[in-house]
Amino acid sequence: MRRSLILLLTCVLGGVVRADAQEHGRVGVTMGYPAAIGILWHVSDRVALRPEFSFSQADSSSESIIASTTDFWSVETGISALVFAPVSDNLRTYVAPRFSYARTHGEGDVTRSTTTSYSIAGMFGAHYSLGRRFAAFGEVGFGYSRQTGSVTGTVSSTQVRITSRGNSVGTRTGVGVVLYF
Repeated sequence: MRRSLILLLTCVLGGVVRADAQEHGRVGVTMGYPAAIGILWHVSDRVALRPEFSFSQADSSSESIIASTTDFWSVETGISALVFAPVSDNLRTYVAPRFSYARTHGEGDVTRSTTTSYSIAGMFGAHYSLGRRFAAFGEVGFGYSRQTGSVTGTVSSTQVRITSRGNSVGTRTGVGVVLYF
């Protein structure tokens, strides 16, 4: 009898833990604008983490007194922590703090440049589930960014280096979709 009771309790508790893990452990791939690819991981009913990644590469050429070509690449990574309000139909609103880091590097025949940026933002958003495997979201908020940069070049056989620092404050918007697996 005691053995049957332990087996029954193990099955019930195992089923509860398993159902809880399925509901809270939802993971999806996000695709959005501004252009970023990420993962949305629902840590619990009320909290989700969304790390994102984006990159770009471009090259340019110019012909003036000196003909030159330059290759640029940029990488940005960020993370948002979404704190959800209770569900109303299939719509969930949230607030989200966000931190991101970006680095842009350009190298050419004449100059070399590097810019680094750190940003923080606060957003309000809405997440609408269109089914078990698909959702859409939109968000709006404010952000602060700090940039540092340098440009190195050669002018008349002399190495020249210019450094810059800047701050910016502005709005931030985003839209995207989530494909859950």
